[in-house]
Amino acid sequence: MRKIAVTIIAFITTFIILSLTLTGFIALLNAKDELVNEATTQLETLTLNTALELETKIYAIESDVSHLNTISQITFENQGPVGEATKLELTPYRHDLDRVIHHAFDQKTAIESVFLILEKDHVSDAQAIIYTRQEDGGLRAINTSEITAKLQQHTYETNWFYLPMLQRKAHWTEPVLSDNASALVMRYSEPILIDNQVVGVVGVNLLFNDLTDFINAVDAPNSGYAFLMNSNHDYLVHPIFDTNTNMRTMENGLLVPISNKIGLNDYGAQHYNFYNQEKIMGYTHLHNGWIIGIESNAESLQQTFFSTKKIVYPALATCVVLLIMATLITMRYRTRSSEKRSAMQAQKNQHTTLEQLSEQNKKMNHLIIEKSDDVNRLIKDLETSNESLKHAQQTIFELREQEVINDLIQHITNKLSNPIANSITASSFLLSKNKADDVQDSLTLILNNQQQMKTIIDSLKQLMMNFNEEMPRYFPIRAHLSHTIRNELSVNLATELQTIVEGDDQLMAYLPMDLFSKLMSNLIHHSIRASKNCPAATLSIRVYKEEEAIHILYYDIIPWQSGLGERIFNPYFRNQFISDASGLDLYIVKHTIVKGFLGSIEAFETPDGHLGFHITLPSSVLKP
Repeated sequence: MRKIAVTIIAFITTFIILSLTLTGFIALLNAKDELVNEATTQLETLTLNTALELETKIYAIESDVSHLNTISQITFENQGPVGEATKLELTPYRHDLDRVIHHAFDQKTAIESVFLILEKDHVSDAQAIIYTRQEDGGLRAINTSEITAKLQQHTYETNWFYLPMLQRKAHWTEPVLSDNASALVMRYSEPILIDNQVVGVVGVNLLFNDLTDFINAVDAPNSGYAFLMNSNHDYLVHPIFDTNTNMRTMENGLLVPISNKIGLNDYGAQHYNFYNQEKIMGYTHLHNGWIIGIESNAESLQQTFFSTKKIVYPALATCVVLLIMATLITMRYRTRSSEKRSAMQAQKNQHTTLEQLSEQNKKMNHLIIEKSDDVNRLIKDLETSNESLKHAQQTIFELREQEVINDLIQHITNKLSNPIANSITASSFLLSKNKADDVQDSLTLILNNQQQMKTIIDSLKQLMMNFNEEMPRYFPIRAHLSHTIRNELSVNLATELQTIVEGDDQLMAYLPMDLFSKLMSNLIHHSIRASKNCPAATLSIRVYKEEEAIHILYYDIIPWQSGLGERIFNPYFRNQFISDASGLDLYIVKHTIVKGFLGSIEAFETPDGHLGFHITLPSSVLKP
């Protein structure tokens, strides 16, 4: 019995040592690849987040210029159709345009100057309005004669004026000297369209240092850095290479393969060797054609791998030594046991019977079977843990993937603001005039802008129909809601808004995940816009399953108003706590729930007197 016990203990010890040794070798073989994959994923995520932050800054600048362009179009359209017989007058409306410029750009110190310049063939008096930032930080109007004189010829230096008019679309320039040669700027200009005819441009000069400071402030891992390129892969901002150095021509075309891959993919990460140095580069494209990249040095990963080997190798050597010792001890004990057993059998004249030997053998087999079952259970537990880890990694990747699609739909929704603003302005003008011609012009303008808004809404509906074609998939709905809220608060710079998400972490939904994310983004965006004018409150969301359906209770921060009912889902409904047509976001939400998910949404008054929404998703979202 004692020998059997010792043999079993030796067998188990040998098995454990062999398992540890094998695990150590496998971990060592996979360590380098795991480190590289982890670093690549982190670099891709950092690049996408940095690009999102830069896109927000660029969209803010372009939105302000578009607002000034809209006001300019309304002003000039009131003067009649553009032609040889009709010349535009700028001087009578100078005061109103000056006020718009000051309101939009006075506090934005990154803007070096603002300009509104008409083509000379279309004006009868002044040709331009140009404001430049002074040393005291304010915007001052300057003499425009010297600048307009340079625009008589179409040269590379005047592309910022002629290209928007020729191409009939907005244009960003490369870094150039400002008009007074005081700083490097990047010009953004949009064409002014009157009756589908280009009459001039409106735009701003962005201080290049503001863009450089943003790129240089990116905290790249492993002693890396960030850079910015244009669509031709000329470097705009780079800590090493000069501005306008092209990625494809530098270092005798060493980076041409990387440039080709960047041109083929919207975003991603690349591994390459640069003069015997291992590099990892993450990149993504911006909406205006620029490309932001973050480069990391992979040499530090090699050092981490070498450090890991310094730890693993001694551990493996220790395991091997223990294995040898266990083998020697077992062999020694077996030799002594054999000799002792021979002597005892000779002395006791073979007292041990065949039945005793059989009983001992059964016990030993039973013990081995028990230990084998324990080992099998351990292996199954490890396999289950591995599958759970793969599922979690896939969920994280899908959540990161849907952020880019959210930004696209959000941008289309924001485009609705221009035709609505035009209609409101025309309506105000109609109320302030008595002449029949003025009334007719204003009514025509309202009709045109309503048609524009209808076209944009139809495009948005078509986009949502495309989303409906997305294949549904399983995902944890409470975790997905938490991620969507964090992302929306970060994009809209509204991190001060307090939020609570309650629900069962194990509750799974079978839905098109990207479409559901857009639905909740619109609902949260509606609350964020109202948070600036509402009393401090907490946005609360509760998710639960009841009667084979998923229910979402959304407790908004907007105070309840009597008689809201279905009016709040009207795209033209105006809420006193939101400056624009707040019903548009909720119209998209209701359309998505009813048409896309075959569910329902109802508005109600919460116990504390706030606006609430009850969303019901049918039983089909619980199982495929």
